[in-house]
Amino acid sequence: MSIKLKGSTDGSVTLQAPADTSPTGTDKTLILPTGVGSANQILRNGSTAGTLEFATIERVKRTYSTQETIASGDSELEFTGIPANFSRLMLVFQNISFNGSNHLQVEIGQAASGGTYFTSGYVSYFTSIGSTSLAGDPATDSFRVKIGNSGQTIFGFMELIPDKASSPGRLYSHHETVRQDGAALRTGAGFSPDISSVTIDRIKLLPSGTNTFDDGAARVSLITEVIE
Repeated sequence: MSIKLKGSTDGSVTLQAPADTSPTGTDKTLILPTGVGSANQILRNGSTAGTLEFATIERVKRTYSTQETIASGDSELEFTGIPANFSRLMLVFQNISFNGSNHLQVEIGQAASGGTYFTSGYVSYFTSIGSTSLAGDPATDSFRVKIGNSGQTIFGFMELIPDKASSPGRLYSHHETVRQDGAALRTGAGFSPDISSVTIDRIKLLPSGTNTFDDGAARVSLITEVIE
């Protein structure tokens, strides 16, 4: 069976039932919603099969930042312009090293006052796991990755994930990095201060003290997942 809908001008639209149904000969009912929905919505099955409803499309779009390099002697690296509706951030590290015994510090911030960073209220733990060592430390001023030696270079990543899809209250962190000689693993986790009243749009990487970056081949990428 088919239904032909005639427009106000030439042409028509035909709605046609399938040639047969399963099991053969049974009637199928699709119940349309009472309204017309909103722009860019889709028509889908509701909680009861056959009862249709309008719904918003959700999809994941992954965008990659331009890779940033760090010159020897630099004291920090900043990423700005992070979209408000991100669902995951990943920092990818290569050749990260300092000229002293500092650790790598990662701070989150907002655009207010030209750029304001949270420097307290974190709950963060970072540790080193090696063949002869197992040592860790807490931090409250940032998310941290353990380095602790001027002769060591790290490679790896850190993830930052909001605790809910919109207006998050905190960011959760997790990182895995390895020392250049493969003899030790750097790992850790934590959560940010309360961010429910602000919009996070920037990240800063810096030493935990007065050191500077000292590897001319150092670079960091920021990978951002956004729900649209």
